[in-house]
Amino acid sequence: MITIGSDPEVFLRDPTGEIISAIGHVGGTKSHPIAVMCGALQEDNVLAEFNTDPASTCQEFVSNLKTVMGQLRERVSPFELAIISSHEFTKQQLMRSGRAAMMFGCDPDYSTYTGEKNSAPSARTTLRTAGGHVHVGYDNPSNQKNMRIGTVLDLLLGIPSVILDEDARRRTMYGKAGAIRHKPYGVEYRSLSNFWLNHTDLIEWVYHRAVQSVDFSDQRLAGDADRIQDCINHNLPREAESLIKKYKLEMP
Repeated sequence: MITIGSDPEVFLRDPTGEIISAIGHVGGTKSHPIAVMCGALQEDNVLAEFNTDPASTCQEFVSNLKTVMGQLRERVSPFELAIISSHEFTKQQLMRSGRAAMMFGCDPDYSTYTGEKNSAPSARTTLRTAGGHVHVGYDNPSNQKNMRIGTVLDLLLGIPSVILDEDARRRTMYGKAGAIRHKPYGVEYRSLSNFWLNHTDLIEWVYHRAVQSVDFSDQRLAGDADRIQDCINHNLPREAESLIKKYKLEMP
Protein backbone atom coordinates (compact mmCIF):
# COMPACT_ATOMS: atom_id res chain seq x y z
CA MET A 1 0.00 0.00 0.00
CA ILE A 2 1.17 3.53 -0.80
CA THR A 3 0.52 6.35 1.67
CA ILE A 4 1.25 10.06 1.31
CA GLY A 5 1.84 12.52 4.13
CA SER A 6 3.41 15.95 4.47
CA ASP A 7 5.07 18.42 6.83
CA PRO A 8 4.77 21.91 5.34
CA GLU A 9 5.91 25.16 6.92
CA VAL A 10 4.18 28.55 6.76
CA PHE A 11 4.86 32.07 7.97
CA LEU A 12 2.61 34.12 10.23
CA ARG A 13 1.24 37.57 9.36
CA ASP A 14 -0.05 40.03 11.95
CA PRO A 15 -3.19 42.18 11.47
CA THR A 16 -1.08 45.03 10.01
CA GLY A 17 0.23 42.73 7.28
CA GLU A 18 3.73 42.31 8.73
CA ILE A 19 5.38 38.87 8.67
CA ILE A 20 6.27 37.88 12.22
CA SER A 21 8.04 35.06 14.02
CA ALA A 22 5.88 32.07 14.95
CA ILE A 23 7.92 31.45 18.09
CA GLY A 24 5.63 31.57 21.12
CA HIS A 25 2.45 31.52 19.02
CA VAL A 26 2.23 27.84 18.05
CA GLY A 27 4.06 25.75 20.64
CA GLY A 28 5.39 22.27 20.08
CA THR A 29 8.83 21.17 18.91
CA LYS A 30 10.30 18.58 16.56
CA SER A 31 10.65 16.16 19.45
CA HIS A 32 7.37 17.10 21.14
CA PRO A 33 4.81 18.25 18.56
CA ILE A 34 1.27 19.14 19.57
CA ALA A 35 -1.10 16.38 18.51
CA VAL A 36 -4.23 17.57 16.70
CA MET A 37 -6.90 15.90 14.58
CA CYS A 38 -5.27 14.36 11.47
CA GLY A 39 -1.75 15.49 12.36
CA ALA A 40 0.38 17.69 14.60
CA LEU A 41 1.63 21.26 15.06
CA GLN A 42 5.02 22.65 16.02
CA GLU A 43 7.45 25.55 15.72
CA ASP A 44 10.45 25.24 13.42
CA ASN A 45 12.86 28.16 13.58
CA VAL A 46 10.54 31.20 13.08
CA LEU A 47 7.98 29.27 11.08
CA ALA A 48 4.84 27.36 11.95
CA GLU A 49 5.04 23.73 10.84
CA PHE A 50 2.33 21.13 10.66
CA ASN A 51 2.36 17.41 9.97
CA THR A 52 -0.44 15.45 8.32
CA ASP A 53 -1.25 11.81 8.94
CA PRO A 54 -0.46 9.41 6.08
CA ALA A 55 -3.30 9.12 3.56
CA SER A 56 -4.11 6.28 1.17
CA THR A 57 -6.50 8.28 -1.03
CA CYS A 58 -6.38 11.75 -2.58
CA GLN A 59 -9.57 12.75 -0.76
CA GLU A 60 -8.03 11.76 2.58
CA PHE A 61 -4.80 13.63 1.79
CA VAL A 62 -6.66 16.85 0.96
CA SER A 63 -8.93 16.45 4.00
CA ASN A 64 -5.99 15.87 6.36
CA LEU A 65 -4.21 18.96 5.09
CA LYS A 66 -7.20 21.25 5.34
CA THR A 67 -8.18 19.89 8.76
CA VAL A 68 -4.74 20.47 10.26
CA MET A 69 -4.34 23.88 8.62
CA GLY A 70 -7.71 24.90 10.03
CA GLN A 71 -6.61 23.96 13.53
CA LEU A 72 -3.36 25.88 13.07
CA ARG A 73 -5.32 28.97 11.98
CA GLU A 74 -7.46 28.76 15.09
CA ARG A 75 -4.43 28.36 17.32
CA VAL A 76 -2.53 31.39 15.99
CA SER A 77 -5.53 33.75 15.66
CA PRO A 78 -5.61 36.78 15.35
CA PHE A 79 -2.55 36.16 13.21
CA GLU A 80 -2.98 34.69 9.73
CA LEU A 81 -1.09 32.01 7.84
CA ALA A 82 1.13 33.40 5.07
CA ILE A 83 1.76 30.73 2.43
CA ILE A 84 4.89 32.23 0.92
CA SER A 85 8.17 30.46 0.21
CA SER A 86 10.58 32.97 1.75
CA HIS A 87 10.88 36.14 3.78
CA GLU A 88 13.79 38.35 4.80
CA PHE A 89 13.60 39.23 8.49
CA THR A 90 15.64 41.95 10.15
CA LYS A 91 18.40 41.02 12.56
CA GLN A 92 16.46 42.75 15.31
CA GLN A 93 13.37 40.63 14.66
CA LEU A 94 15.38 37.42 14.84
CA MET A 95 17.24 38.49 17.96
CA ARG A 96 13.95 39.26 19.71
CA SER A 97 12.79 35.73 18.85
CA GLY A 98 15.66 34.18 20.79
CA ARG A 99 18.02 31.29 20.17
CA ALA A 100 15.46 29.12 18.35
CA ALA A 101 15.42 31.64 15.47
CA MET A 102 19.04 30.76 14.71
CA MET A 103 18.64 26.97 14.70
CA PHE A 104 18.35 25.20 11.35
CA GLY A 105 17.20 21.63 10.90
CA CYS A 106 17.86 18.75 13.24
CA ASP A 107 18.75 15.95 10.83
CA PRO A 108 20.65 16.19 7.54
CA ASP A 109 19.06 15.40 4.21
CA TYR A 110 20.77 13.59 1.36
CA SER A 111 21.15 13.90 -2.40
CA THR A 112 19.58 11.11 -4.44
CA TYR A 113 22.30 11.67 -7.04
CA THR A 114 25.40 11.34 -4.85
CA GLY A 115 24.09 9.67 -1.68
CA GLU A 116 25.97 12.32 0.31
CA LYS A 117 24.67 14.78 2.92
CA ASN A 118 23.53 18.14 1.64
CA SER A 119 25.23 21.19 3.15
CA ALA A 120 23.37 22.98 5.93
CA PRO A 121 22.57 26.68 5.40
CA SER A 122 24.45 29.40 7.27
CA ALA A 123 22.85 30.40 10.55
CA ARG A 124 23.97 34.00 9.94
CA THR A 125 21.47 34.68 7.15
CA THR A 126 18.30 36.64 7.86
CA LEU A 127 16.44 34.88 5.04
CA ARG A 128 13.95 32.25 6.19
CA THR A 129 12.29 29.79 3.83
CA ALA A 130 9.27 27.49 4.01
CA GLY A 131 9.30 23.92 2.77
CA GLY A 132 6.44 21.75 1.57
CA HIS A 133 7.92 18.31 2.17
CA VAL A 134 6.10 15.22 0.93
CA HIS A 135 6.32 11.82 2.64
CA VAL A 136 5.88 8.65 0.59
CA GLY A 137 5.22 5.36 2.38
CA TYR A 138 5.30 2.05 0.54
CA ASP A 139 5.71 -1.68 1.15
CA ASN A 140 9.18 -3.08 1.94
CA PRO A 141 11.04 0.26 1.79
CA SER A 142 14.78 0.40 1.16
CA ASN A 143 17.34 3.18 0.86
CA GLN A 144 18.04 2.15 -2.72
CA LYS A 145 14.41 2.50 -3.74
CA ASN A 146 14.12 5.74 -1.78
CA MET A 147 16.91 7.16 -3.94
CA ARG A 148 15.12 6.14 -7.12
CA ILE A 149 11.81 7.56 -5.90
CA GLY A 150 13.52 10.84 -5.03
CA THR A 151 14.95 11.09 -8.53
CA VAL A 152 11.56 10.41 -10.12
CA LEU A 153 9.95 13.00 -7.83
CA ASP A 154 12.43 15.54 -9.15
CA LEU A 155 11.01 14.88 -12.60
CA LEU A 156 7.32 14.67 -11.64
CA LEU A 157 7.23 17.48 -9.05
CA GLY A 158 10.57 19.27 -8.94
CA ILE A 159 10.73 20.24 -12.63
CA PRO A 160 7.14 21.57 -12.77
CA SER A 161 7.78 23.49 -9.54
CA VAL A 162 10.37 25.60 -11.37
CA ILE A 163 7.46 27.08 -13.33
CA LEU A 164 4.72 26.86 -10.68
CA ASP A 165 6.69 28.27 -7.73
CA GLU A 166 7.27 31.97 -8.38
CA ASP A 167 9.73 32.40 -5.48
CA ALA A 168 13.20 31.09 -6.34
CA ARG A 169 14.98 32.42 -3.22
CA ARG A 170 14.35 29.28 -1.17
CA ARG A 171 16.71 27.27 -3.37
CA THR A 172 19.63 29.41 -2.18
CA MET A 173 19.20 27.67 1.19
CA TYR A 174 17.04 24.57 0.77
CA GLY A 175 15.22 22.69 -1.96
CA LYS A 176 18.12 21.41 -4.02
CA ALA A 177 17.36 18.69 -6.54
CA GLY A 178 16.87 15.20 -5.11
CA ALA A 179 16.86 16.25 -1.44
CA ILE A 180 15.47 13.36 0.63
CA ARG A 181 15.48 11.77 4.05
CA HIS A 182 15.20 8.03 4.54
CA LYS A 183 12.30 7.03 6.76
CA PRO A 184 11.24 3.68 8.25
CA TYR A 185 8.09 3.76 6.09
CA GLY A 186 9.72 5.11 2.93
CA VAL A 187 11.09 8.49 1.90
CA GLU A 188 10.65 12.20 2.62
CA TYR A 189 11.03 14.39 -0.48
CA ARG A 190 12.32 17.81 0.59
CA SER A 191 12.83 19.76 -2.63
CA LEU A 192 9.44 21.52 -2.78
CA SER A 193 8.48 24.76 -1.08
CA ASN A 194 5.00 25.31 0.33
CA PHE A 195 3.60 26.86 -2.89
CA TRP A 196 1.30 23.88 -3.49
CA LEU A 197 -0.75 24.61 -0.35
CA ASN A 198 -2.40 27.56 -2.08
CA HIS A 199 -4.91 25.63 -4.22
CA THR A 200 -6.76 22.31 -3.92
CA ASP A 201 -5.82 21.36 -7.48
CA LEU A 202 -2.13 21.72 -6.56
CA ILE A 203 -2.60 19.58 -3.45
CA GLU A 204 -4.31 16.89 -5.53
CA TRP A 205 -1.57 17.11 -8.17
CA VAL A 206 1.13 16.58 -5.50
CA TYR A 207 -0.70 13.54 -4.15
CA HIS A 208 -1.10 11.85 -7.53
CA ARG A 209 2.48 12.51 -8.63
CA ALA A 210 3.81 11.21 -5.29
CA VAL A 211 1.87 7.96 -5.72
CA GLN A 212 3.04 7.72 -9.32
CA SER A 213 6.69 8.03 -8.24
CA VAL A 214 6.58 4.61 -6.57
CA ASP A 215 5.30 2.93 -9.72
CA PHE A 216 7.86 4.74 -11.90
CA SER A 217 10.81 4.24 -9.55
CA ASP A 218 12.40 1.57 -11.74
CA GLN A 219 12.38 3.74 -14.86
CA ARG A 220 15.45 5.56 -16.09
CA LEU A 221 15.66 9.24 -16.97
CA ALA A 222 17.11 8.86 -20.47
CA GLY A 223 20.46 10.33 -19.43
CA ASP A 224 18.84 13.56 -18.22
CA ALA A 225 19.90 13.43 -14.55
CA ASP A 226 22.34 16.34 -14.96
CA ARG A 227 19.74 18.41 -16.86
CA ILE A 228 17.16 17.81 -14.15
CA GLN A 229 19.55 18.81 -11.37
CA ASP A 230 20.68 21.96 -13.16
CA CYS A 231 17.11 22.93 -13.98
CA ILE A 232 15.96 22.70 -10.35
CA ASN A 233 19.10 24.00 -8.64
CA HIS A 234 19.47 27.02 -10.95
CA ASN A 235 15.76 27.67 -11.50
CA LEU A 236 15.69 27.44 -15.30
CA PRO A 237 12.09 27.81 -16.56
CA ARG A 238 12.91 27.26 -20.24
CA GLU A 239 14.75 24.06 -19.43
CA ALA A 240 11.80 23.01 -17.28
CA GLU A 241 9.43 23.57 -20.21
CA SER A 242 11.68 21.46 -22.45
CA LEU A 243 11.75 18.57 -19.95
CA ILE A 244 8.00 18.80 -19.36
CA LYS A 245 7.43 18.49 -23.10
CA LYS A 246 9.95 15.67 -23.53
CA TYR A 247 8.52 13.52 -20.72
CA LYS A 248 4.89 14.62 -21.27
CA LEU A 249 4.65 15.60 -17.62
CA GLU A 250 1.21 16.33 -16.17
CA MET A 251 0.77 19.89 -14.96
CA PRO A 252 -2.05 21.05 -12.64
